Amino acid sequence: MRKIFIFVSLLILLISSACSGNSPNYSSINSYTMANESLDKRQDEKVDEDFLKAIENSILWRIRQPNSSKLDILANTELAYIKDFIHQPFYDKKLKNLAQKYIKGLNLQLESLSEKLPSDGDIKRLRGTVYCYEVLNKLYSSYNFLSENAEFVGIYISGFEAQKKLYNAYKEIDNDIALQAKNMENRCTYFSDHLTFKFTNNTKYTYDTTFEFSIMDKNNTIIDHQITSIETITPHRSFEVSVYKNQNHADNFDWNNYYSNIHW
Repeated sequence: MRKIFIFVSLLILLISSACSGNSPNYSSINSYTMANESLDKRQDEKVDEDFLKAIENSILWRIRQPNSSKLDILANTELAYIKDFIHQPFYDKKLKNLAQKYIKGLNLQLESLSEKLPSDGDIKRLRGTVYCYEVLNKLYSSYNFLSENAEFVGIYISGFEAQKKLYNAYKEIDNDIALQAKNMENRCTYFSDHLTFKFTNNTKYTYDTTFEFSIMDKNNTIIDHQITSIETITPHRSFEVSVYKNQNHADNFDWNNYYSNIHW
């Protein structure tokens, strides 16, 4: 029994050695994989750091611009700082989502300039602005972003709630007038030289509004342009808007309106 045991043990040892000699070095492969993963992590983390620095530079630049600056210049310059990060491999996925939302907000601001109706442009611009403010607030709370910059905190952090309220108020006011405008013929009073339309402020906001009328002939050629502004329209107040027929060959008109000085 002892001889058999030795022989069998020797055979097992030889087989084990042979198998061991033909096996790949998994330890080396695992080390190589871990090294690559570590390198990828460092590269992705650098993207995170580069983005935070880039958006910091863009914000500090925008803060320095005068209030009279044109929106397209402001938004395009900010995009120049950060737009290349849209497809970058961030390590922090939440930060990547914030980067994409901020870029979307800037693009909405630019798109607002191409809207046909001023009120549609205002709403899109405000939505883009709220997107950007929301991102900056999350960067501030989660990444300590520009937390020691008093101008940044005063504009973007303290002003965030006001931007959201303005956006929601503008939408509500515009929707209120749009619903009433569906029955314009029922709101119209005819006079010999003009038409008058009656509206009511059914919202909780006070605002100014401006109506623009394009007067056209029977060929739909614009022959006159009229602007009427009504100020301080308080909640539940009714107001009238008139369009005048200054030329005998006036046949029809088109109109739009927009809002300003919104208070709540």
